[in-house]
Amino acid sequence: EFVVLLANSKALVASTIMTRFQTYVDEYNNHSGKEYELALSYGAVEYQPEQHASLKDLLSDADALMYKQKQAI
Repeated sequence: EFVVLLANSKALVASTIMTRFQTYVDEYNNHSGKEYELALSYGAVEYQPEQHASLKDLLSDADALMYKQKQAI
């Protein structure tokens, strides 16, 4: 697991990064010759200054979204 923190970015930038990660994982799976495939799950949240959320809160929210995505797979 790892965290990517994007400062002063737009949702489009985050979406582009997630798409690239997925593309790289898909390319690996297509060419690895392994019996298993790698999977990618992520949770993305946007900091809203007016909500005064802490970094801990943001990470917790992103983690919950990631696990929700994993369950959907």
